[in-house]
Amino acid sequence: GRSLGNPPGDFGRQRLNDMWARIIEWSVRPPEAGMGSVATQLLSSGPEAVAVPALIAQFDGGNVDALRSLARFPTKKIGDVVLARYSRLSAEGRRAALDVMIANPGRAILLNDAVSKGVVSRADLDPGRVDRLRRHSDEVVRRESKSVLADLVPKARRDVLKRYARILSPQGNPHNGREV
Repeated sequence: GRSLGNPPGDFGRQRLNDMWARIIEWSVRPPEAGMGSVATQLLSSGPEAVAVPALIAQFDGGNVDALRSLARFPTKKIGDVVLARYSRLSAEGRRAALDVMIANPGRAILLNDAVSKGVVSRADLDPGRVDRLRRHSDEVVRRESKSVLADLVPKARRDVLKRYARILSPQGNPHNGREV
């Protein structure tokens, strides 16, 4: 389980730098059809200092694969860049941007702030992404998400859920039921 950013064994630093430079070049100007997208995805395995600037530059050019590849890196700058370009993204790009933002606790907090300020429309958050935010591994993100996204569940539905929550409580009595 080692990445190409930190390969095992004796792999010279210069050779490694040359390899990453070639992968970046191929991701921008692929020597063969289809190779650009593979090279862009491969950059997600690279060292942050090399991969993130190259992927951000490609994202600036509209490359959604580059945007998706940024998800694994923890850099806060990624969240700032994604939100700055969010309004100009296609529907596919917005979905990818939301996934990148949700993937990291710091960026998820930025996303919650952007939603509360109207930078990101609440309508862009489909039920699956809302659920991912509400069940996020980070407690701060979960708490903020429940607050910021509370009104995404219509009031009538919240009332029904409250009624059924009482009914579905685990206080059943098996002796009151019928035998099957």
